Amino acid sequence: MNKFQKSILALILFPFALNAQQKEGELNNDITVVKGYKPILAEARKISDSPTADTASFEVPKLTYNIDPKPLPSAYNISPIKAVKIKDENIKKLYRGYFEGGYGLQNTFYGDLYYNALRSKDFNAGIHLKHLSSTGKITDYGFPGNSLNLVEANGKKFLDHSSMGAQLAYQRNMYHYYGYDAESTIISKKDIEHLFNDLSGKIEYESLYANHDELEHKFGFDFYNISDNHDIKESRFGLNAMLGKNFYEGYLHGDLNFAYTKFTEPIREFNRSLISIAPKYDFDMEPWKFSVGFNFQVESEAETKAHLYPFARFDYTLAEKSVIVYGELNGKIQNRNFRESSRENPFLYDTIYFANTNQLHNVKFGTNIRIDNDFHFNAYVNFASLKDELFYVNNYSGIYPVTFSPVYSDATLNTVHGELGYEHNTKLNLWFKADYFGYSKLDSAVEKPWHVSPFVFTLSLNYNISDKIIIKTDWFIHSSSNYKIYESSMGSGKLKSWGDINLSAEYRYTKALSFFLNLNNIGFSKYQQWYNYPTYRFSALAGLTYSFQ
Repeated sequence: MNKFQKSILALILFPFALNAQQKEGELNNDITVVKGYKPILAEARKISDSPTADTASFEVPKLTYNIDPKPLPSAYNISPIKAVKIKDENIKKLYRGYFEGGYGLQNTFYGDLYYNALRSKDFNAGIHLKHLSSTGKITDYGFPGNSLNLVEANGKKFLDHSSMGAQLAYQRNMYHYYGYDAESTIISKKDIEHLFNDLSGKIEYESLYANHDELEHKFGFDFYNISDNHDIKESRFGLNAMLGKNFYEGYLHGDLNFAYTKFTEPIREFNRSLISIAPKYDFDMEPWKFSVGFNFQVESEAETKAHLYPFARFDYTLAEKSVIVYGELNGKIQNRNFRESSRENPFLYDTIYFANTNQLHNVKFGTNIRIDNDFHFNAYVNFASLKDELFYVNNYSGIYPVTFSPVYSDATLNTVHGELGYEHNTKLNLWFKADYFGYSKLDSAVEKPWHVSPFVFTLSLNYNISDKIIIKTDWFIHSSSNYKIYESSMGSGKLKSWGDINLSAEYRYTKALSFFLNLNNIGFSKYQQWYNYPTYRFSALAGLTYSFQ
């Protein structure tokens, strides 16, 4: 048996031998101490809680360095700058001509033609022709046919810092005095015609500066000559000028106007002139804006009168420019003439007289509110003191057509105006307007504010459907007004309140061609704006529009 085998055998037999010894006798638990025990605690090095100064020493090394200046070469290379171009720049195509025309009930013909120059930096010019006529009938009344015609041309030349423009127009309008009982009275159409011929023009020169640091200026000349088939003539020419420039912390500007009018009728004639000088100074004191000045006017007819009116205005902006509150004080001479009155009321009497209205003062307070990007609200109140305010009173008719004459009265006028608008992405526009005209303190000879409706309400709606179909509607409501009764009592009567609803629709077939349909007074309302002159109870007009080169 070798050594390795012996070692293995010893390891196997060792536990058995140990067990055999334990079995031979009891285990001895006594411990014999051969030396005395002395416990010793080793020394420990503790870190002190109190701070101590750092005793290490440090020497700052001595550094030496030298600066060797060397110029940095900078080569100047010129490279061309490319022109700026807006990506996908889209310039809309312009058409030289535009025509709108149609035919409707009451044998109505309508045509409107524009022809203009294309886009240019040097000049702009165009012509405009318009015609509207009807030959319908109104039961129990005379022939109400009318014809409105207009021809006008305009042009403007653009210079380096200014422009020159001119305009010439001729208007021929014909109406009929149909305010009589056609069942009991027979009058030829020729005898009830009222024909107006109106020739007008103007020339203007105007500066075009980018800011107010340069002396801005504008000069103009205008004229008109109007006559009717009753031997009434009126001629007027006027001169006007404007100057303006920044001055200290504000803007100083002023207007100068001169007008001369000659009026002739069968039994008399008169000449009238009016000179106006109105300087103003505008300045800002955020959030306030102020404008102060005056209006000095001299009118001359039978006698010469001078008038001085103060002018003052403030605008206060708040709520991040979404609310503006303003107030204004002013006054002026309002020019009354045959031309404006014939357009407002074409049924005037043969013998008439016109006097200017003196607006002694106007006091106005208002606000403009932008509720958000879609809603807008505007409102104001105005208090005016007037001398020779104009009204139209109906004359005694008998068997002849009713006509109207201007009458004048001193008065106070309180006006209230409010409007609320909604505009959404040019697709939907909705506006509601309300007006109140309150006259008081009239002269005893005038009695009433003839043919004036104290309350006027207007509702307008435009709806654009995908730029293909456009629907529009307008609603008008007027309260009752007064007219003169020529009887033994010499009293007054009332024209009933009335409403008028109009509806139109347009279909855009292409960008150049569209079709339209207009329906007027769709409620078949029977009303009179002027005494004994009712309107058509319903009318319709259909046609097309076309843009061409």
